[in-house]
Amino acid sequence: MRCRDDKIWENQFDYDLESPPENCYHRVMKIPTRKSVILRYGIIAGCVLMLCWMIEYFLGIHTKELGFGPYCEFLSFLLFFLIIFLGTRKISSDSLTFGRSVWNGSLMTICSTILFTLFMLWYLKSINPHYGDFQIAYQQDQLVQEGVPDDILIQKVNAMRLEYGVGALIIRTFFRTLLEGLVCSALASGLVRSKRFSPK
Repeated sequence: MRCRDDKIWENQFDYDLESPPENCYHRVMKIPTRKSVILRYGIIAGCVLMLCWMIEYFLGIHTKELGFGPYCEFLSFLLFFLIIFLGTRKISSDSLTFGRSVWNGSLMTICSTILFTLFMLWYLKSINPHYGDFQIAYQQDQLVQEGVPDDILIQKVNAMRLEYGVGALIIRTFFRTLLEGLVCSALASGLVRSKRFSPK
C-alpha cells in the first residue's frame, strides 16, 4: 500500500502492529494475524499427513506392500517440511529472531501433531484395526528369511506385539510427529533467515 510520502506500509507480523500510518490514501486490507497463520498451516500440515497415510492405505502399503513403507514415510516428511517452511516464511520478518521463528514452527507442529494423532487413533480403531498384525507378520517373515533361531524369533515377536499395540502406536505417533516437526521448524527457520529463501 502506497502512502503520500511514497513509502510502502507493510505488516510484518510484529504482533502488536494494528494500523498503518495516518496519511495512507487507501483502505487497508485485513492481514492475517500470526495466530491465524500458525493455526492454518498447522491444520494443513496435519491434513497432508493424513492424506499421505490414507493414500498409502489404499495402495496396500499398510497391508501387502509393506516394503515401500520407509520410502512413503520419507515423502510424507518432505511434504510436512514444505508446509512448515511455507508457514514459517509467511510470518517471517526482518525483526523476527531465529528462536522466535522456530517457536512459530513448533506451534504449527503441535497443531498438526494433535490432529494427526487423533486421526491415527480413529484409523487404528475403525479403518485398519489389524495394522499392527500386518507389521508383525511382515517383520516375522524377514526374521525367518534371515535364519533367526526359533527361540529368539518367539521373543522378538512377543516384543513386537507390545510395540504394535494401539496404545504404543498412538504414543509413538505423537512423539515421532512432534520430533519430526521440531526438526522441520529448525530447518525451515534457518532457510527463511537466509537471503535466498526470505520473503520479499
